[in-house]
Amino acid sequence: MYVLTESGQLACLRIQDGSEIWQRNILRDFSGRQIPWLISESPLVDGNHVIVTPGGPRAGIVALDKLSGRTVWTSDQLSDEAGYASPIAGDVQGVRVYMTLTSSAGVGVRASDGKVMWRFQPVANGTANVATPVFADNKVFYTSAYGTGGALLGLSAQDGEVKAQQIYFTRELQNHHGGVVLVNGFLYGFHNSILVCLEFATGKVQWRDRSVGKGSLTYADGNLYILSEDNVVGLAAASPAGYQERGRFKIADQGLPSWAHPVVSGGVLYIRNQGTLAAYDIRAR
Repeated sequence: MYVLTESGQLACLRIQDGSEIWQRNILRDFSGRQIPWLISESPLVDGNHVIVTPGGPRAGIVALDKLSGRTVWTSDQLSDEAGYASPIAGDVQGVRVYMTLTSSAGVGVRASDGKVMWRFQPVANGTANVATPVFADNKVFYTSAYGTGGALLGLSAQDGEVKAQQIYFTRELQNHHGGVVLVNGFLYGFHNSILVCLEFATGKVQWRDRSVGKGSLTYADGNLYILSEDNVVGLAAASPAGYQERGRFKIADQGLPSWAHPVVSGGVLYIRNQGTLAAYDIRAR
């Protein structure tokens, strides 16, 4: 198991007993600067690598050996400070790339050596870039809030290099920190406080709804599981035909907004609030 703390401690732990195999501090080791709301990304484990974004000089993104923690490569062409998004992996016509949203741009680096393949600045704002990118069909979607918007880039590979070209830019999905999911060709996410459904390929808005209020979401079994900042959990159909709510309930208010994303695994819905973790059985009966 791999854990990254808000202060930059990255640790590899044994699943059996939680004992430590190795640890590093990615801010100290790569001269990264702590970001205002502290590190919130999840490390990406891909093959033999663990990918993280220290945001250091000539080390915007780094790959570590997952068994030993040693440095495999640093993206020495990228010195962007980190954003709050988590890195993802994808294959573009045979070339594997890692993608994330830094403090300054939506970026992609080659998985084999960390070479920067593209850097797209219009989708980044100057305050906080949080939403993890969405990749499918040789395309990547980035989005951020604070008056910015979302962009879909088309990716193509030739001779081991990947190029990115803007397909569209939209101000109809400015996602703050609740994340965006892609289901059957349609994006679902909050545009500030409004839940929006967009067609992935075109950016066309399918519907808008206030839902349970601004928050985060995940997808499972045909449904959107939504958690509002105001501690309301909602269930809605993941359908471009319109917003179809299937239920909602309130969780304990601990005096601060709920920002953690809901998780569904093995028929259980996990909700983490400021001080508690709750599990709900959502299996069909």
